[in-house]
Amino acid sequence: MGSAGADRQGLAFVTPGDRLLLAALPGHARLRYGALARAAGVRRGDLSPAVEATDLLAAVPAAATAPIADLPT
Repeated sequence: MGSAGADRQGLAFVTPGDRLLLAALPGHARLRYGALARAAGVRRGDLSPAVEATDLLAAVPAAATAPIADLPT
């Protein structure tokens, strides 16, 4: 599900409200899905993999990984 690299991995999820959640982790780390869900204000079971976005993250060089904020729309 994630783009695994030697030094980082990226995972993408969508919520029932069609929000996109991106998680960037060190390559050896494991995502705590419950913590991500709590931070996003959704139930753990409401996180669905966003396969297309995860595939795009796999193509991004590790040095290009940048923080992403929830901006007002």
